[in-house]
Amino acid sequence: MSEIQCIAILKIHDGKIEEFKRLSEKCAEIVRTKDTGTLQYESYLNSDETECLAFERYRDSQALLDHHKNL
Repeated sequence: MSEIQCIAILKIHDGKIEEFKRLSEKCAEIVRTKDTGTLQYESYLNSDETECLAFERYRDSQALLDHHKNL
């Protein structure tokens, strides 16, 4: 079994922070309710809310594929 880890820095467009937060929460809810192979799904905004640092870990490659299918 090979765990997969992803780290991303996401730039948030001007005027889009509320939309980003809404979509981010929707994605997190999908992960909680449908993604059985997701081990970690966390995101952190910087202080001026222009970037998001995201951490994701999956049990294996099938869990990552399932995550993308669910989203």
